[in-house]
Amino acid sequence: MLDIRIQNTKSRIQNGLLELLKQKPLNDITTKDIIESAEASRKTFYTYYKDKRDLLMEIEGAIITDLQEALKEDRKCLTQHSSFPDKEEIFRLSQESFAHTVQVCSDYREVSRILLSPNGDINLLTRITYSEFIHRGKLLFYFNSQHPSINVHPSPIPIDYLFEIYTGTLTNIIVHWVRSDDRISTSALREIMGFAQTHSPVELIYLTNFDEQADPDQPSTTSTPNRKKSGQSPLPLLKHMGFGCWPLFSAYHLQPQQKAESNERSQPFLRATTHFN
Repeated sequence: MLDIRIQNTKSRIQNGLLELLKQKPLNDITTKDIIESAEASRKTFYTYYKDKRDLLMEIEGAIITDLQEALKEDRKCLTQHSSFPDKEEIFRLSQESFAHTVQVCSDYREVSRILLSPNGDINLLTRITYSEFIHRGKLLFYFNSQHPSINVHPSPIPIDYLFEIYTGTLTNIIVHWVRSDDRISTSALREIMGFAQTHSPVELIYLTNFDEQADPDQPSTTSTPNRKKSGQSPLPLLKHMGFGCWPLFSAYHLQPQQKAESNERSQPFLRATTHFN
């Protein structure tokens, strides 16, 4: 365990860099800038760090370690099912399967907001979550030897595109939540991720009452969405969801006739959604 004085010194230097990242990109920050911001000496800085990128790696390292452990822990509930989960089960599982992950993001929210800004390492979260969410997608949606009884129908979208949609949507939801100033709770965030996995983008737009929400370009201030009481949609991050994860679900769960009916119902709404893109 580090001496408390060393911890305090390193924290001061790390905070010095984070404060600078609020103002300008890492490439424009010099070691001298960090030393002055942290009110430390040049000797002290080089006692603990080789350069500014070494410092950034240590800051990111703590987040990466904790987030990887959280992702691993959350995945356990997805491996304990003997049958292929249906739509309702996938939605229910979102509370459990993202619990630790969302909590870690909440714990590091202030730091991550800076790191995920254009001035920091904007692809940090994507690098951590991409392979894990690919694995989760296969556990939930992908037809394989673990679920031999499922009658899978061909998807019009290639499987690699489906998983890009799945991973991109979930990651974008978390990134937007971290970077925004809204008051959405961690529980509500997991609910949003559940909706994104089980509903098409057309369905999500249809469920959303835009008249009762603030300008979608402005941060939401909804603390605990409750559509049953207020009629307000629990999807204030809708605009930032991309295409949603529904193509994965529909590709492997709907019968051909259901798909045809769903596509037919979707047409009137597809034209109406273009101005949200």
